Amino acid sequence: QVIPSSDPIMPSDSEQPKKVVAYEYSVGNTSYLTEGGPISEISAYHINSRATRVWLVREIIPNSTPLAVKDEYRVLKDVWFDSGAKLEMDISNDIFGRLKESDNKNGTTYETDARDYFMKFEHDEFVGMDGTTDVSFELPEGYRKASFTSSRQVVAIPAAQSQRHDPSTVDIHKSQGSGIAPSSSHIFKHHTRAHVRTVYAEVCRSIYELRDYATVVRALRDNVKALWYLRKAGYVHRDVSAGNCLWGIASEKGKLSDLEYARPYDKLSMHDPLTPMTPPETTMTSLNLHVISSIATLKATHSETHFF
Repeated sequence: QVIPSSDPIMPSDSEQPKKVVAYEYSVGNTSYLTEGGPISEISAYHINSRATRVWLVREIIPNSTPLAVKDEYRVLKDVWFDSGAKLEMDISNDIFGRLKESDNKNGTTYETDARDYFMKFEHDEFVGMDGTTDVSFELPEGYRKASFTSSRQVVAIPAAQSQRHDPSTVDIHKSQGSGIAPSSSHIFKHHTRAHVRTVYAEVCRSIYELRDYATVVRALRDNVKALWYLRKAGYVHRDVSAGNCLWGIASEKGKLSDLEYARPYDKLSMHDPLTPMTPPETTMTSLNLHVISSIATLKATHSETHFF
């Protein structure tokens, strides 16, 4: 795959085009070709991660020889969700549906206005393998979590005793009483993962990639608006981080992404999957504090900012 030097999104290091490795992803009946390395692959190689990879892609023109792609750029996310989780596009449609119902009752325009602050989808579906959804393996029946803790009880030495107390007076082999409870094995609660691919219609940049504070503040302002609309729809995002606060290159609007963990307030459950652990470099606290404080004046207009 050849990347032209005039490419505004993926500029080359020299005036001459260069060859790079590219991957083909299929989503439904459409195929996409990646350009450059992954936009994001945080923790993608961890054995217990969601193996998330995000790519800049272009649609492959069907039956083209040699291989040709369309001019428009898209963003493709390849990820393994918890089995049983709703697709992000379905959650988005439910949010807009709730806002539309509110508009019909109250004469507002929330549903139309809110669309500017969320990602637009071209595709969002479970990946099929041989006619079935691609799901990770289940653990064998009767599998039990290994325990490396001794089941023998140990009586703790009272804290009031001298540090010179002779440990030989405590027999860990024979001591009985109210010490540490015996450890026992138990059925390991294992959840399978389902393979999902999502294609977004607009290319965005993370706020980490923005080079001026004015644009950062505009992006954060729009993300506060998105959270406000979420609350109007009765939803909580549950995974807000700087990595999910984006800036649309074409629309010049802040976009709130990654709705897969969003839930209606009245349907939150202790059984809902937890959000993935986010490294320090992708948390809001890693931003310069005076940039964050500069959006405090937004509370005058959007006072309900406690639902991050």
